Amino acid sequence: MVTIIKKEKLLKYLVSPAVIYSILAGVLPVIYAFRNSLFNINIRYPMRVLKFIGFDNYINIIQTGRFQAALKNSLLFSLEGTIGALILGFAIALYLYYYVRPYPLVLTLLSTLLVVPVLAGKVTNAYMWKLLYNPVLGIINHIIRGLGFGTVEFLSNSKLAMHSIVFTDIWQWSGFIALFLYAGLASLPEEFFEEAKVIGASFFQTMRYVIIPNLKGLFLAVFLLKFMISLRSFGLIKIMTGGGPGVTTETVDMYLSWLAVGGRGALSRASAGAIIMLVITIIVFTIIIKVYQGQKEGGK
Repeated sequence: MVTIIKKEKLLKYLVSPAVIYSILAGVLPVIYAFRNSLFNINIRYPMRVLKFIGFDNYINIIQTGRFQAALKNSLLFSLEGTIGALILGFAIALYLYYYVRPYPLVLTLLSTLLVVPVLAGKVTNAYMWKLLYNPVLGIINHIIRGLGFGTVEFLSNSKLAMHSIVFTDIWQWSGFIALFLYAGLASLPEEFFEEAKVIGASFFQTMRYVIIPNLKGLFLAVFLLKFMISLRSFGLIKIMTGGGPGVTTETVDMYLSWLAVGGRGALSRASAGAIIMLVITIIVFTIIIKVYQGQKEGGK
């Protein structure tokens, strides 16, 4: 009994640094931002008397058309990028499982190549794809012109710019996601696939009734992880378009950066926007998890 108590105390001591770090790095900044959002802080006027204004910053920023457009762009970018990377990653994972798995050396090589875009980082990928999309020097437009078509302004066209950035994001993350899903596929018992073959199930039937139901939890985890990463898209979009043309690709983090330090200096209003974005993220995540849990309980 004494040994168990000592082990529990040791476990608490080992875990406590991580808990303290999480509080210092995660909770305290949120509390500080919420506190700032209730005042009229503007870094352009440091000598101005600090005044408590309650939730006025929240009301003002919600009513701002530019914030609404940035919020729409953030959700669009995150959803398109997450769903696209998940679909492409799943397709790659299936290919690895069915066609590459028997060849360990090839599988190792491809697995290494698939994580290279993520290891390269957003900044490197942003500059690379900005060059590829370039209307004069880019190889993509060179191929398009070689096929007899005109030059395509991928990043200067307001209708194409966001989708072009989303494609870059999908390219960066689909391989990494594929490795997660491949690991899930490899963990499934072989009996599942053998039984599917015995009853004459096609590939799509096996995928629908065997693979997807058994990997539903993994799909959800990957979706939430990628969605959270996509919400932090500042570096990629800033380098590729700077939020343009105009503000058609400006996301919430870019708008709040401009609002706080880029020109307006409205730190309190930007803090209010950050808290709103945090609340929206928590609500979206909660809804997705609740829906998944409801489906899981209904399937029992």
